[in-house]
Amino acid sequence: PHGWRGAGNQPAEVVVFHFTTVPPQVAEICRQALMLEVPLQPAHLGRLRALAALGARYWNRPQFGLLICYQQILCELSMLICEAAPQLNLSAAQVRPRRIVMAAIKWYAAHLAENPAQPDLARAVGVSVAQLRRLFHQVFGRSPQAILNQVRFERATELLADEQLKTESIAAACGFGSASSFSRAFTKAFGSSPVSWRTMRPTPTEA
Repeated sequence: PHGWRGAGNQPAEVVVFHFTTVPPQVAEICRQALMLEVPLQPAHLGRLRALAALGARYWNRPQFGLLICYQQILCELSMLICEAAPQLNLSAAQVRPRRIVMAAIKWYAAHLAENPAQPDLARAVGVSVAQLRRLFHQVFGRSPQAILNQVRFERATELLADEQLKTESIAAACGFGSASSFSRAFTKAFGSSPVSWRTMRPTPTEA
């Protein structure tokens, strides 16, 4: 679903990372291609496994260093892409689908508090709802809703790191109708409520 192209029936080991924003240099490369094929050396494989394990640990149990963890992963992956960029075979025919999808994600993130529906998103980027769904599956191998939910929860975890913000304010900023609906959705996604997530984080003296 995420673009793996192996040789015949050879087994594949797949690690997936999703980010709502990337460094400008990586964004420029991504604007040029639908799928980036980066050659991996043996040394890369162990590091990718370690980054995947690190990201999974923080995703499954959010902790104080969650954002730093994600930034580290993004930085290392970005370096891998930038170093390989001169070797990438970029096709002009692949540009449009990715541009539309990335524009849709960017627009959704900017209008998160309004809780836009897929028809709103499709109109914003000038395509039909059906076409939007096809493009998301083409680029990510997942539905628009799956990706947009991830955008929403990434923003929620960022806001929860601010102790001054109330749950009601975070719920509104992320497009939830109430604090209770936000709490239910967050608990389903993370296995702990927003309040519990905050209490799990260490104090500055413990960090």
